[in-house]
Amino acid sequence: MITLKQLYTIIENVFLQHPEINSVTKLSTKDYIGDRGKVYTNANIYYVNGQVQGKYVNHNFLITISDRLNPVNDNELEIFSSTLLIAEDLFTVLADSYDFTFQKNANIQTFSEADGDRIAGIYFQINLQVLRSQNLCIIPNRDIINLPVSFPVPFI
Repeated sequence: MITLKQLYTIIENVFLQHPEINSVTKLSTKDYIGDRGKVYTNANIYYVNGQVQGKYVNHNFLITISDRLNPVNDNELEIFSSTLLIAEDLFTVLADSYDFTFQKNANIQTFSEADGDRIAGIYFQINLQVLRSQNLCIIPNRDIINLPVSFPVPFI
């Protein structure tokens, strides 16, 4: 089973290796807008929630990719175009993994922000599904569940 920390690292490494991304942050939406330490073009990864579904765990991440607007704001369409291409590169890498399943659907929204840095870009949620470990033997505390002391255990 891949942990949440490992999924963060995988997504972060995809962005860090991308030639158009200059910094990666892991901030909530309100902290992202106010953070002035970003170097643009920036990718932000934020864990939204998780859901256990049978033998799988679905992890949802909010991804924001942004760049600075120039003083006359005439590069907004160019920013939307380049950040969409970066998102497509992320989708391609995630779809090629054997460690998790990338649910290949994302509703991509554009934004322009005048508070803090004058930025524009896109944001979208991605869903990564991992197999959940269901092995009693790997639970770290034997006092939680009465495990058999001797083996083999008779099957019922």
